[in-house]
Amino acid sequence: MSWLDPTNYADTAAQQRNSIWAIGSGQLFGKGLNNSVVTSMKNTNYIIEPQTDFIFAVAGEELGFIGTISIIILLLLIVIECILIARKAKDTSGKLICCGMGALIGFQAFYQFVRSHRSYAQYRYDSSLCQLWTYVTCFTVHGNGNCPECWITAEEIFIGRLAMNIGLVAHDSKKKLTQNFCIAYRGILSKNNLYATGTTGRLIEEVANLSVHKYLAGHLGGIQQLGAQIEHNDIDLVIFLRDPVKPKPHEPEVNSIFRICDEHNIPLATNLATAELIILSLDRGDLDWREMYK
Repeated sequence: MSWLDPTNYADTAAQQRNSIWAIGSGQLFGKGLNNSVVTSMKNTNYIIEPQTDFIFAVAGEELGFIGTISIIILLLLIVIECILIARKAKDTSGKLICCGMGALIGFQAFYQFVRSHRSYAQYRYDSSLCQLWTYVTCFTVHGNGNCPECWITAEEIFIGRLAMNIGLVAHDSKKKLTQNFCIAYRGILSKNNLYATGTTGRLIEEVANLSVHKYLAGHLGGIQQLGAQIEHNDIDLVIFLRDPVKPKPHEPEVNSIFRICDEHNIPLATNLATAELIILSLDRGDLDWREMYK
């Protein structure tokens, strides 16, 4: 049942979900054949049986959209060639053998393709045409990565879920802890959009190989920038690892972040234990209710 209805069978549909993310992360041209990228779903063992059951997901990640379409076309040509050979066969047994081989290859290829995409097609959006249109046109024609119908990015569609916007802030004594946190949960964070104050964002990028949208430094207005984005409903959760012992000169601005999060019902973590609970909840899909607020 998880194959038909993955949203209600999340525990048993984990492999399908990971397959979707792997295919989506390959984007247009892929990450490269047999790559050593640390964010690769295959390299981090998120895809079980990559050489058999989920080989198409690996192809999507390493070769991208162009590569997977090429594979589908080549398989289709093989099936067509089997049919053409069958038509030229001189006896019935030859025709049956050729048709059987073509049917075997075609059915197995179709099964692998659907196995990797079935949950993806139902996980968020029902319009496959919109998905294909977005991926092909947004990077080649529109140039802005936005779907003209749904106003969401092509990458978000192909990942299979809307990426969350995560705000990251840390006081000076907690910056090393924040770096370690981002390294530990790189696999989850890389699937979402990260926003951080200047120094914190730079330190995260240096050690975790993550892309971070950086504000100004916290004491130079970065906290206000984060607060403004929260008030515009552009942040889905905030991880603010603060130092409760040493007061900061801009403490009123820090407290304003807590107040704004409370006002707008934004999940907020101020220590490592709560941050881990929230980030694991995000990975399970427990925070998908945030999409209803957008």
